[in-house]
Amino acid sequence: MSTPKDFQEGPFPGTAGGAERPAPEPPPLSPKKRRILYISMIAFLLLFPMISFLAQGGDRPFQALEADQIASALVELDPTGASASLDAQAIADLVSVLQATKIYQEDESYQTASGQFVTFTFTLADGAEYIVSACAPMW
Repeated sequence: MSTPKDFQEGPFPGTAGGAERPAPEPPPLSPKKRRILYISMIAFLLLFPMISFLAQGGDRPFQALEADQIASALVELDPTGASASLDAQAIADLVSVLQATKIYQEDESYQTASGQFVTFTFTLADGAEYIVSACAPMW
């Protein structure tokens, strides 16, 4: 194998000796490209949290519920053991709260919490029965 005359063997076999030339720097971004880059970064920083928040989802199972669909409703309190049937106004209030309630995932933490536990049992006109529970913990 022949080597060119101007090739000098470096400290490592197959490398040229002498000073290495630094890689040329890329040209700077034009103002238009820089503006597009900044806008896209800001859009990503603003949209990513919104998309991740919406992706968490959640469900509103009683969003379409109307007060006239409920035939009867009962509320039970624990630990006092008190219970009462709800009248039409209380049912309307319950429906407005249930329509706005968003459920993300099942939570069993109420079993270890101390506080007021409330169970709403309501029956629809078609005979379907639902039980909704809420806990107001006293940590």
